[in-house]
Amino acid sequence: MSLISNYLEYGSLLDDPFEAKKIMQKSYRYSVINGWLYKKSFMQPWLKCILPEERAIILIDIHEGLWGNHERAWMITKKAFWQGYFWPTVVDDAKS
Repeated sequence: MSLISNYLEYGSLLDDPFEAKKIMQKSYRYSVINGWLYKKSFMQPWLKCILPEERAIILIDIHEGLWGNHERAWMITKKAFWQGYFWPTVVDDAKS
């Protein structure tokens, strides 16, 4: 996701034209607001893209904390989206 935020903020792309085209195609779903990368979602508010260091903390809070009842991976993923968070590996992270 840092490649997308670098492209949106600074216009910098990779030297490989195939990879640069992929980043440009994906970037229309994203926006940088106040220095944070957000993803457009369908019929929901913008989803904040989370850094790798924050992922485990958020999943633990959803699973065990104030928001959760020791839910399964599918429900944890859904609750993460409801709380306004996004990262590409959310389903795999919730399963593990």
